Formats: sequence, structure tokens, C-alpha cells
Amino acid sequence: MGPLARDTNRQKAQAAGFDNTRFTVDWENRQVVCPEGRTTTSWRETTSHPGTPVVRATFARRDCSSCPARQECTSSLKGRYITLRPRPEHEPRSG
Repeated sequence: MGPLARDTNRQKAQAAGFDNTRFTVDWENRQVVCPEGRTTTSWRETTSHPGTPVVRATFARRDCSSCPARQECTSSLKGRYITLRPRPEHEPRSG
């Protein structure tokens, strides 16, 4: 374990819009819910460029393109994605 990596997304850098803290992670169902209530369509466990384990969760293009909060959330034509560190082992699990 170590300190969290610096948050480098556009929203955090500009101090505007929806940074990752505005999203709800459902670890049990492997989903993320955005501030507008949309749910990710994919969840992929992979590694970041320096080899750190991460989860990449992606929202559907159709959900993002029609979202009234799109300008605050993403500039991507493909839709928003979220990169997460794996859930800490000490975090409680439901069930």
C-alpha cells in the first residue's frame, strides 16, 4: 500500500465538472454510477502504464452523448470512462 496517485483528469485540473469523487462505485456488481444516474457498461481489470493494477469502467456513448451534464463530465466522443485503483483489502464488503 502507498499513497494514491495524483488525480490528473481534466475535471480535477480545472476544478470544474465531475471528477472521480462524484461517481459511486459498486464493487460487488462491478459497476460505477455517474452523478446523473447512468451505469457503466464495461468493467475491465488491467494495469496502468507504469504497471499498477487498475480497473477501467466505461459508460456507453449513447448515455454520454445525450446527457444534459455532458459538458461538465467529458469531452470524449466515445463516452466517459473512470480509472480506479483496486478496492482496498480493508474496505468492508457487503453480504
